Amino acid sequence: MEKFAPRRYFKNTIIFYVICGLLLIAGIIVASGFMDRFPGSSTGKIEVTSFQMGLIMIGFSSLIIIIMLFNNLALGSYYSVGAEGITAAKGGSKQVFSFTEILDLKKVGASEAEQLMGSYDQPQPFSSPSDIGEAMKSAYDSTKLIRFCTVPIVFSGREPATRVAQTGGDFILLTTTSGDKYLLSPKDVDGFVRKISSFRTFSQPAVPVNGLPA
Repeated sequence: MEKFAPRRYFKNTIIFYVICGLLLIAGIIVASGFMDRFPGSSTGKIEVTSFQMGLIMIGFSSLIIIIMLFNNLALGSYYSVGAEGITAAKGGSKQVFSFTEILDLKKVGASEAEQLMGSYDQPQPFSSPSDIGEAMKSAYDSTKLIRFCTVPIVFSGREPATRVAQTGGDFILLTTTSGDKYLLSPKDVDGFVRKISSFRTFSQPAVPVNGLPA
């Protein structure tokens, strides 16, 4: 069993760290007594001391920073390859894909990953109950697609015609025999593929999803 580290993502998140950092500093200043008191309500019946307000600001900003670091550093996430198959773990989710249930596995670029993700994000007509069911299934499938992906698939616009890709790097597209697709984001994509090829070589075409060619 060989483990592979996940790719970590910090692009477009620095500004949030700066904002939370400034809020944290402000909270420390307020808690130190720089400001005496803040009114807690317009009626004046409840008052929050500057120390309490500072603690609230420190706690809130610290919580946001911890959550963002947990996500950006991909803590608890890893991929491993062994004789029994491929193991993918992200946060509290973990799944083992045996080689017998994997139909296809291949390296894909960012544009292909974005195209695949975008195929689930098409406007739905909602003219009948079945359309709502299809929309719910599409949302479920898109969530499943990135369940073990540590790099967000990001676009700068909502409309497909005006989207500008924000994602970079390569991914692994894993397709199961049941047609489910998963994007994996190991740091060493080529090494990951080489290790898998020592157990099995994939040559079958992947199953199309929503009409998207494999």
